[in-house]
Amino acid sequence: SLAMGNVIDWIFPKQSNAQLKAEIEKVNDEMDEAYRCKDFGAVANLYTEDAKMLNSGKDHPIIGREKIRNWYQHGAPFNTMKLKTEEVGVVHTDSVAYEQGEWRSYDADNSSKCGKYLTIRRKEDGKWKIHIDFINN
Repeated sequence: SLAMGNVIDWIFPKQSNAQLKAEIEKVNDEMDEAYRCKDFGAVANLYTEDAKMLNSGKDHPIIGREKIRNWYQHGAPFNTMKLKTEEVGVVHTDSVAYEQGEWRSYDADNSSKCGKYLTIRRKEDGKWKIHIDFINN
């Protein structure tokens, strides 16, 4: 019988996860920089056209790239943010992956908030775009 750890290693090989994590962290760095520069169009372009964002405390998801861009531009309650990827894995195919991590945001007075996130990503045009974004604080 296989131990659970062996099954997980077989499903999510460590070598491919290291490469996947590096690819996703690069996209996260782009997001952090675009948000810092207030380039909300660039932030939104890191999401799929039909993406869904689910924020804790919200009754309904934000659906669609344009509505997500609008949320970042007008509704995001922070000045800057930083994403820290903790775990990644491929789900079923090479074009869908999950990412779990911690976010931290900073307000104008340099106070900070943090929380966890779980993201389902879909590879489009060679880039890991956010398809479903669960944000918890």
